[in-house]
Amino acid sequence: MNAPEALSRLRKLGVPAATTADAAAVLGISVQAASHTMRRLARTGLVRPVRRGIWALGDRPDPLVLADYVTAPYPSYVSLQTALYRHGMIDQIPEMTFLVSLARSARVSTPLGTYSIHHVQPAFFGGFEMLPDSGIKIAISSGYFPDTERKTTVYRSFKINSEPQIQHDRFPKTSPEIEPRTITFSKGKVATWNSQPVRSR
Repeated sequence: MNAPEALSRLRKLGVPAATTADAAAVLGISVQAASHTMRRLARTGLVRPVRRGIWALGDRPDPLVLADYVTAPYPSYVSLQTALYRHGMIDQIPEMTFLVSLARSARVSTPLGTYSIHHVQPAFFGGFEMLPDSGIKIAISSGYFPDTERKTTVYRSFKINSEPQIQHDRFPKTSPEIEPRTITFSKGKVATWNSQPVRSR
């Protein structure tokens, strides 16, 4: 099977990336042969490696679309400084892609860029929408805070009765648009916040 035919069959999956096991199933070959095929496609620039055994099915993949693949098997969405920039709330371009996830906090370097992953408890995993044109999952601008502070502050840590709920990587020291700080809400206030429906734009 030649490279263009293999890529065409993979793209019929309708997903931005695929694992080596996915490729083996679609192409009807062994995992070892699929790994060789994907590396061959990567050498010609037809696919891009994301993480070990995960391949973006395009020559210019959008790093934001691949968030879930970076944190797999845990879900994630684009948030914090990256979301603020995409919503036009800050001007400074983030030096990495910030994700909120159920995965452990980590900084992950990939051929497509660096991802800063910030862990949250399951009860706080929400307040995002999926953009219809791209499939990007991103925090909605009204989802940062339940009051007027939501558009003016990025938090370094989010505490409920002194128990950390978000574990953050270190923010860049120079960011004139924002000043990270700690915000504390009572459990009652957060319960009220979580009970309110999140409306997409």
